[in-house]
Formats: sequence, C-alpha cells, structure tokens
Amino acid sequence: MITGGILVKALALWYSTSCAAKEDEPEEKPKKKVDYGLLGCFPVIVAVHVLCALLGSSPEAISQIGTRVGLIPEDSIFLGTAAFCMSILVLPRYFSQTGLKKQSWELVKIFALLELGVLLFASAVYNFSLALIITVAYTPLALMASPSPRRSKKIFKAILLLLIHPLVLLFLCVTLDTYASFSDLPVNKLLWKSYLATKRALTYSIVDSMIYSNWVFDVATHCLLPVWLLFWQINLYPDQ
Repeated sequence: MITGGILVKALALWYSTSCAAKEDEPEEKPKKKVDYGLLGCFPVIVAVHVLCALLGSSPEAISQIGTRVGLIPEDSIFLGTAAFCMSILVLPRYFSQTGLKKQSWELVKIFALLELGVLLFASAVYNFSLALIITVAYTPLALMASPSPRRSKKIFKAILLLLIHPLVLLFLCVTLDTYASFSDLPVNKLLWKSYLATKRALTYSIVDSMIYSNWVFDVATHCLLPVWLLFWQINLYPDQ
C-alpha cells in the first residue's frame, strides 16, 4: 500500500510518454524533437549508480586517508562522505554540457519511481518503520519532480530535495531523537550533540555492514542515494 501511489505514477508517466512518442500529426510550427528511447536516459542512470556504488565501497579507503592526515575514522568517514555527496551535486550541470539536455527526462523519472517503489516494498518487509519514514519524506517530492521554467520554483524544489538527502535526513532524525532525550539543552549544544551522534550513527552502520552484513548502509548508498540523485537531476534539468 505504501508504494501504490509511486508505482501508479510511474505507469501513468510511462503511458503518457508512449502516447507522445507515437504521435505523428503534422503541425504548422516544428517542435524540438524529444528522444523517448531508453538510450536517452541510460548514461544518466548508469553514471549515478556507479558513483553511488563507489561511495558504498569507499569507507575503508576514506578511513585510511583520514588516518594519514591525523583524523580518527569517525571524523574521516563522515567528512569524506559529506564531501563526496556535495561534489556530486554538480552532476546536472555536467550532463547538460554533454548534450543530455535534449533527451527526455520522463524516462529518468519513471526509472527513479520504479526503483523507489521496489526499495520501499523490500524495506517494508524488514523494517516497516524505516520504510514508512522514507515514504513520507520522498513520495511528495517524487510525484512532483519535474523541470521548472521559473528559477524561483527550481530553487525551492532544490531546497526541499536537500532536506531529504539521505545524509541530511539522518541528521534530522538524530536531531529529533536528541531533542527528545535532552530537551533542556540550548540550541547550539543540541546541534553539536546531534552532529556527534550523526557521525557515530554513520560509523556504526558501516561497521555493522562490514561485520554483521547489516543492509542499512548498503541500501542507503546503492539504492536510496541514486534515487535521490535522479530526482535532483530531474528538478535541475534544463527547461526545454
């Protein structure tokens, strides 16, 4: 039930793009040709998943690099992950410079919706509470994801997307939990305590993944982060 709206939206978008691709009516004014082929979105999807898989397999290397510059593993992993996540925010600009702005964004959204739906369905089997949190956070923006001609609307969507970034979402959840336990702390100390707890939570999830084969970190880096990046790519897509 929690993935019903996402899957229905994906099917509806697929139907609309299929109908648009088959239209061949003569018009007085020629329109820009839009590529509805699967190869149009293939480079974007592959590049996003390869980069996220690289992040998922890099904690050990990041920890070793941090040790050489005098950082403890907890700091190096968090800072390295945050730096990586910030650096890949420029992907939409790179793809627009490689000519992908002429391709159809609808197929990218269809793939992202299907992947998000499968992720939520599988997560609900193991951890329904976590799946519900992701559903509440991601479904509204997933359904409204589309290129915006107005710069203000595009910036507004980008801010909302940044708030549901997996790393930001982790910090917000930890902050709420910290506030529930230490509500008497001033704001600056509460935020600092939340920052420290976020670093520990990220480190513990990686350790659990490596030692006990816990799936949370792997799913976050290999599934949830790629979906987020696809929606980021769609919302910052050049208006056609």
